[in-house]
Amino acid sequence: MPPRLTDERLCWLAVADALRRRRPSVRWIFIGCGIFVVSGALYSARNVILGDAHGKWFLPLLPLGALIGTIFIIRGVVSARQMNSARMMQYSLAVKAASEKLSDEERMRLRAEGDVPPWFLDEVERQRRTVKL
Repeated sequence: MPPRLTDERLCWLAVADALRRRRPSVRWIFIGCGIFVVSGALYSARNVILGDAHGKWFLPLLPLGALIGTIFIIRGVVSARQMNSARMMQYSLAVKAASEKLSDEERMRLRAEGDVPPWFLDEVERQRRTVKL
């Protein structure tokens, strides 16, 4: 006789794909792109803003802005990958905590159909915010 899966494991199997599809924060990528664009715009407009005599102060702005923007973009990509891994660990603990709140009827439905109740994902998200790794 095959081993029986726990309710926590069945809940995880039911919601894991939906949780993986949730996007991590990409704010660092947007900040990096913004710095990149603003530095390019200021570099291009240096003569209009300061005139020819003082425009030379803006010369290092483009490479510096490109460098800083690239650093922010790389940080965003790396942190998004790391956060995704940590987020899935948090979700696994949150699913375990949320599965303890299932009623007997919901547990029977989970075993029969593999579905979790509609409130379950909201509860998982609420529990994830309280999980500390």
